[in-house]
Amino acid sequence: MGSSSLNQVRTLSNYGFYVSGNTVDPIFSLGKIDTKPNVSIQGSCLYIDYTHTTNMSDLVYLVKTFKSFTAGVTFYVPPVQYYDGYNNIQTTIGGTAYFTKLIGGNKIILGNIISGFTSPTNYTFFDKQNFIKNIEYNFSSTQSLTGYFLVNSIPGTSSTKFKNLGIIGSRFGFEEYLSFESGGTAENLERIPIDCYAEFKDGREAIYFETGGTAQNLIETFSQIGLYIRGDPDLITAPKSSTIPVVLIVKTTSTASLVACYENQNLNQALLRKNYFDTSNTTPFYAIIDNCSTCIDANYFDPAQGTKSDIGEFFNTLIYIKLINPSTVFLSTSSALNLSTTTVTPITNVNITSTPNTITKIDTSHPSLIGYDLLIYSEPTRTTLLNTDQFEKFGKFGYINSYAMLQNYLSNTTLYCSLQNSQSSASIKFTIKV
Repeated sequence: MGSSSLNQVRTLSNYGFYVSGNTVDPIFSLGKIDTKPNVSIQGSCLYIDYTHTTNMSDLVYLVKTFKSFTAGVTFYVPPVQYYDGYNNIQTTIGGTAYFTKLIGGNKIILGNIISGFTSPTNYTFFDKQNFIKNIEYNFSSTQSLTGYFLVNSIPGTSSTKFKNLGIIGSRFGFEEYLSFESGGTAENLERIPIDCYAEFKDGREAIYFETGGTAQNLIETFSQIGLYIRGDPDLITAPKSSTIPVVLIVKTTSTASLVACYENQNLNQALLRKNYFDTSNTTPFYAIIDNCSTCIDANYFDPAQGTKSDIGEFFNTLIYIKLINPSTVFLSTSSALNLSTTTVTPITNVNITSTPNTITKIDTSHPSLIGYDLLIYSEPTRTTLLNTDQFEKFGKFGYINSYAMLQNYLSNTTLYCSLQNSQSSASIKFTIKV
């Protein structure tokens, strides 16, 4: 591993920021949880299961509320309608319980029922998909004063939301910092270690500080904050302003079981975080980088795909196309059976020695290809496209399992290729000799 430093990976500018603290944590009265749980009722024992969630704010809610309690604290769940059409079950679930403990990586709430939480005869498991709305919690007590936290009181669009910074924080084992690039005073001028991030019921958001910070009102000031992550600066490959969307997936080394999925990462964030798992000798986990726009079960639990490679870089292909920036194309050629000899060099022409009638795949899943299309022509003027029986495209460019196939070539042929960006009108031309 190279040297370690604080690396800026994201910035966000907005009105509406203010720093507050030394007060009861607002998450107890304003916190929300967006994920619907599975609920199991076994006699007087209550199990509320969130092991399927990857929502960072929801996970923060669980650890900042339930994990802070000792056994015996009372919590109340307002009744929520439940409808299972297949089994013709319509009821409500809610009531009061004593908190016992959290298990399953702090994602399963155990409680003893005081009142409510009744279930139809021989029906004790309530599937998350059958709840009409999300479950809420009211607590009989709150914990001690919290430290300082930054509030986004006018979150507005996705470009001005803390959520899209991809914060994880020390609460979940990552060293990252917040800095006021403009507008900060006193301790807020320093790089402040981040504990976690959470959303509130009224739409506001908060970034909790691990230490430091000072009260400050910046609501009417257009301010910029920066997000920094500790790691090897040599891993930074994209511009600081890059918004290439990727997801960091963490699995157990022994069984490849999913542990966590971190959304809203950009490429630089994910590379720094992945390196933490690659170089750590103390964690039984490893990480891979996937590129999808949203986190859906199919991306992580499809047994046909097995363990996905890092950003599709080794797709078992003859040609790998990687857009580094709007003016450079990188292609690597390799034997489909010997990927260890793969080389990647910037070129405008690539020669492939292949057997007639073999199929050539072009990996188009790298996130830098979002917004582009690949066109292949049969002549140098680039006016006559190849027929669909010669060239096909699959999936959406820039997303997992997106690729193109060249086939049915009986003799050596020169292919005239062009990457076209529909948004910026950028055009990158290169040729392939098959």
